[in-house]
Amino acid sequence: MTIQGFYQRDRTKGNQFLPYAATVEETPFGRISTRRFTGEPGFDRFNRDQYGIGYTAERRINETFSVRQRLRYQQTELDCRQVFGVGLGTDQRSLDRSAFVDNRNLQSFQVDTTGIARFVTGPLNHTVLAGIDYSFIRTTSVQVFGSATPLDLFSPVYSGVAGPLPQPFLNNRQTVDQFGIYLQDQIRLGERLVLTAGARGDFLDSRVDSRGSGNRQQQSDSVPTWRIGLAYLAPNGITPYASYSTSFLPTIGVDRSGQAFIPRTADQYEVGVKYQPPGFNSFIQAAAFQITQQNALTADQTNPLFQVQTGEVRVRGLELEGVASLRRGLNLIGAVTYLDPEVTKSTVPAEVGTRPAGVPKVSASLYLDQTFGEGNGIWTGFGIGAGIRFISNSASSIGEHQVVPSATLVDASARYDLGRLSRFLEKMQIALNVSNLFDTKYVARCDSETACFYGNRRLVLGSLVRTW
Repeated sequence: MTIQGFYQRDRTKGNQFLPYAATVEETPFGRISTRRFTGEPGFDRFNRDQYGIGYTAERRINETFSVRQRLRYQQTELDCRQVFGVGLGTDQRSLDRSAFVDNRNLQSFQVDTTGIARFVTGPLNHTVLAGIDYSFIRTTSVQVFGSATPLDLFSPVYSGVAGPLPQPFLNNRQTVDQFGIYLQDQIRLGERLVLTAGARGDFLDSRVDSRGSGNRQQQSDSVPTWRIGLAYLAPNGITPYASYSTSFLPTIGVDRSGQAFIPRTADQYEVGVKYQPPGFNSFIQAAAFQITQQNALTADQTNPLFQVQTGEVRVRGLELEGVASLRRGLNLIGAVTYLDPEVTKSTVPAEVGTRPAGVPKVSASLYLDQTFGEGNGIWTGFGIGAGIRFISNSASSIGEHQVVPSATLVDASARYDLGRLSRFLEKMQIALNVSNLFDTKYVARCDSETACFYGNRRLVLGSLVRTW
């Protein structure tokens, strides 16, 4: 049995909702500084406390049967107050703003019990999984909108929220109960051919209670999903494979009118090949896939703090990734992904045929890592690494042709095994990780014309880790 728990406390500010015209594009006064705070210092806060506890337990009954169970409980409390931007003023330097308050509490419980059987029927080796799972999610949310004074982006004077906040426009409690059953069989024919087939049934009950109006929405869904995959393990280390799967996922939350989201469904086709040279600690794999998702979430163009569900989004893509151990302690990790996303169905005709906001077509990374072992003198116990990431341009909002430019970022890391210094420090490691090493200024994404977000500038994280 493994017991797992965590506690996290955040005290920060909310996201800066910035206009496209003063971030990606340049106004007559320039672009907004990445250090500019566009909220209200005496009003804005993002206070979140979350914790969870659970376990994973496994019991081997005999050579054929075993059973595994995972259980987890989590709670999150959020107190968010924010003045956010709703668009650039006609003077090209002032930001029109609104005030938003969101007090939220979320409780979740999940338990999953799986029986595993390994047996042989003639030439076939089976690994069968069968199980049931249950999850319960309850969230309460109280949301308020109010007005705020405009802010000069280039010479700010903070003046607070305009007048007292009105009564909550949204005061909901949402509960979701989900029960699932599943069965999967992985069949090996000899040493080379592997067939995996599985099916699952989900039964969902969702309810939204509006504590303000007394209205109640309730819906029930039952959806079957399945998957099948075939792989051939060639003796030279090459493994071609093909798979197809369908999925079903409850979507927690409501839109700006308080209407609960309906579950998301999807299907995926994938073909690919993996190669691991015999005798080498390296591999490379390539895949081509198509994922079609129904009821996908996108930013609400009317109010960027909310989301709406688009009819259908299709993503076709190619992936190439690999890991190479070049010599003792030196590893090279690389990956390239190409995506071709497209809105294929929508209640807004102009959106059909466009690509969803915030999805880059190309992303790539290359990272080199060196660990110095015995025989390296004063370097013994050290590890260093450096890499580069590329993110191509992305659409700024559905149905429009403006894009967010691409970005190239450099990361680095260093670590040291403190056990090299003293026996009392064994199994302790100190590390330093730096992302965006050269402090590049870039726009990470734009969900709409009024909801653009700068990417993180240089971020330095230090850590001390002890294992036992």
